[in-house]
Amino acid sequence: MDRITQLQRELERIAALHYTSVGVLQRDAPAAADATSEASGAAAVAAAAAAATGDDNEPVAARAAFAEQTRTLARELVHAHRFVDELLASLPPLSADATGVADSDGVKHAGYVRRDELSQLDAESREADAELRAVIAEADAWLEQLRSALHLIGDDRCTV
Repeated sequence: MDRITQLQRELERIAALHYTSVGVLQRDAPAAADATSEASGAAAVAAAAAAATGDDNEPVAARAAFAEQTRTLARELVHAHRFVDELLASLPPLSADATGVADSDGVKHAGYVRRDELSQLDAESREADAELRAVIAEADAWLEQLRSALHLIGDDRCTV
């Protein structure tokens, strides 16, 4: 698999990890004690109800599971970002000399953008565009002559 495909897949994985992380935080995070929020008031009531039933181990276990889950997600995100950094560092620069880079076998790879080749291709494209426009103009002139001839033929047949 080439580096660009690896990079694309790893970026997709990072996006999925971020999406999952936000979902886990929204779903499992303990409620903050904020007196101005109705949701925190409901959370305070639920906490008071849990305290009244004497079930203190469940919130502690839930908090421990949440902490472990967030550590795992954070660790995976850090590893994924480091891998993306490595992939980016391994990509060739955008411009270099036209000779390319030789690997350990002495084979040259054309992984570099060659500005002179791009300029030459652009000039060829412009020339081809000019030729095409000239051919179109010539075809339009022939079409107009053909229409005039057909019009004259039609007029001659009508007068006969």
